[in-house]
Parts: sequence; C-alpha cells; structure tokens
Amino acid sequence: MSHKATTQWLDGIEHKVNQLQQVSRDTTTLQTQVEEVKPLKSEVIAYKPKSVIVNKFGHSYDKLLKDDEYPINVRPRYRSLQIGSSSLMDSSSSRAFDSIDSGSFTEEESKIQKELGSVNKRYEALRIKLTDRDEELELAKLLHERN
Repeated sequence: MSHKATTQWLDGIEHKVNQLQQVSRDTTTLQTQVEEVKPLKSEVIAYKPKSVIVNKFGHSYDKLLKDDEYPINVRPRYRSLQIGSSSLMDSSSSRAFDSIDSGSFTEEESKIQKELGSVNKRYEALRIKLTDRDEELELAKLLHERN
C-alpha cells in the first residue's frame, strides 16, 4: 500500500460520492439511494486499516529521512571514567543540557507529513460526508413515513 495507491483510491471514492443525487422525496428512489450509500460506507470503513498502514510506513520513512538529515547527537558524550566523577561534571553544566527544551525548536512539516495530513483529512471528510448522507436519507425516510 502506497501513498499513490491511497490517493488514487480517494480520488475514485470521492468521485462516486460526489456523483450521488440529492436526497429524493420519492419512496422508491429514496430506498435506492439508501442502498447506494451502503457499499460506499463499507468500502470507506474497510479501507481504514490500509490507511493506518500507510500512515505508519509514512511516519517511519519520514523519521528515517530526518535521522539521516540530522545525524549529530546533541547529548554530551563522556568517557566511562568521567561518568562517576562528580568533579568533572558540575551541576551547572548538567543544567545546560537539562534546560534544552525540545518544544523550543520549531520544526517545519516535511513533505511526507504534509502528504499524510492531506490524505488523512480527505479520508475523514469522506467518512463524515457519508455519515451525513446516511443521516439525511434516514431522516427523509422518517419524514416520508409520517406523511
């Protein structure tokens, strides 16, 4: 499963959802519309594990790229003889490293993070759109049954 395959799947399913007609007032057409939404919802739900895998691999790949980009370790290195010696490392030097706050570094979103974010937003929007459509159809059925 790749980002490209996920994007292609999203393009296809979004196209299908966008082709759905406005909720009908006719009972027969309304039932047909309910049946049209079911396989779309099932497909979106079934795709979720694949989306999780794409995200996992994307984050891992992004981490690998970042590790290659920033190979320098900011942690101080001490020789084994110096570790136990308190005179070599006084409290002020240890505080300098303790005060480094990882939140103070602003990191720009990588290309991979942006792509994953875009895919995740599209997937979530699609899921919400189908849920809303399902609710609209159910409401239309209820209103039609009352009349």
